[in-house]
Amino acid sequence: MPLRMKLFISQVRGGTIPQSILATIPNAPGAQVYGINPEGTALVGYYQPSSGINAGFVYQNSTLITLQFPGSVETYAMGINSAGEVVGYYAGSDKYYAFTWTPPADAARK
Repeated sequence: MPLRMKLFISQVRGGTIPQSILATIPNAPGAQVYGINPEGTALVGYYQPSSGINAGFVYQNSTLITLQFPGSVETYAMGINSAGEVVGYYAGSDKYYAFTWTPPADAARK
């Protein structure tokens, strides 16, 4: 069954940024959703597991998977496709880096 969320548009310096979704996801305080798979069954975005830390996530089948690069205090999941592959970015010590993440083989069967 597709997930249903309330949409909002954030205003930044008088302009509009891409829509994100405020979501209530168990164990993911302050969750912001930036992507939904084409089937409408998986969400990706970021949340704040502790002060000063932003962790990316995948939420599907009532399961939260945290995506956090070692040593990074900012990881953001921005999109997800039908195969469950995630694209996003994280903060390194000197700049931001893009990433792709592929779910483990057993996750695709759930």
